[in-house]
Amino acid sequence: MDPDAMTSPPSKKTVWRKAVDGAAIGLALLFAYVLVLFGVFTALNIVSPLLAEDPAVVFFLTVVCAIVVVGPPVGGPALVGRLRTLPDDSLKTEHTDNALVPMIRNLRIRSRLFKLGATAAFVLVAAATLLGFTVAQGQSANGTTTGTGVTSLVLLLFLLQTLASIYRHNMRMAAFYDSKADYLQAGGKTKGLDDRNLLNLFSTAQIDPNWSEKLKEAFEPRDQKPRK
Repeated sequence: MDPDAMTSPPSKKTVWRKAVDGAAIGLALLFAYVLVLFGVFTALNIVSPLLAEDPAVVFFLTVVCAIVVVGPPVGGPALVGRLRTLPDDSLKTEHTDNALVPMIRNLRIRSRLFKLGATAAFVLVAAATLLGFTVAQGQSANGTTTGTGVTSLVLLLFLLQTLASIYRHNMRMAAFYDSKADYLQAGGKTKGLDDRNLLNLFSTAQIDPNWSEKLKEAFEPRDQKPRK
């Protein structure tokens, strides 16, 4: 058998096949949009039924859900490409060992990913804060405070504290990876280090995990918490 026949390039997609693929992607995004919109309005009906009946709030959430669903598939590839595109001055200097450049690139990309996670957490904090003010304003306009409203505000405060902890942790991790990349870029040595020192150089054990431990303790029953 001719080897060239086994490695022949795949045939190009026809216009009909492209249309079918586009329709399938569109239907999948529409289904995801309906699910997200249904979940958001269900949660809003639980937190504040009056807000769920406000046309301005309905329009705002409809637009936000559309951006949330359509944004990642459209902007995801461009964002990944942007994260992996690094300037040369952030990878090496005249003192940098060329063999360490791929490792420095990996550390820089990890730092960017954690910064992106911190940005997302910050946006969620801002959105949750605005939602909390909106719920409180709706309750004050009615002149009554129900048990459901108080519970929703308490849950929002807990969400804000959790997101703030995640934001601080992501920024701490980003600074950690940037510091390691700066060390290698400045000509830091890895040769001659024993296995233990080499692992300590890249280990994340020194990152404070208190935020995750506190979050775990918050969900534990009181009788199971260790007494100090």
